[in-house]
Amino acid sequence: MATHFGGPLGGIPSKTRQDNMNPMMLDAYREDLRARLLAHGLHHLAVDKRGSHLVIYALEPPGEKVNRARLTGESSSTFALSLPDRHGRWQDTGERGSWEDLIALLLGQFNWVLGEW
Repeated sequence: MATHFGGPLGGIPSKTRQDNMNPMMLDAYREDLRARLLAHGLHHLAVDKRGSHLVIYALEPPGEKVNRARLTGESSSTFALSLPDRHGRWQDTGERGSWEDLIALLLGQFNWVLGEW
């Protein structure tokens, strides 16, 4: 189950975290995330790898990428969830857990972030 840590939005600021995800593992997680989004009918979303982050975004007219959520590999078994604020800056939600836990959280409790606008 995902755990929650305190902070401004309940999370540890991203600048104080150490990102330790293996790039090849992150590629595999990116493909898994793409497949899961498609399986849930979220065809308007895509996933980019940026460093140790997987960024879910929608391509909005006129071709602008709008960030929806970011999963950060903090270790080989721990991920963190961040969401953009109204200015587009990433805010740590404080949610951390295994890949399975955070995907379930994202598709459940945070599913409003993934919807078509």
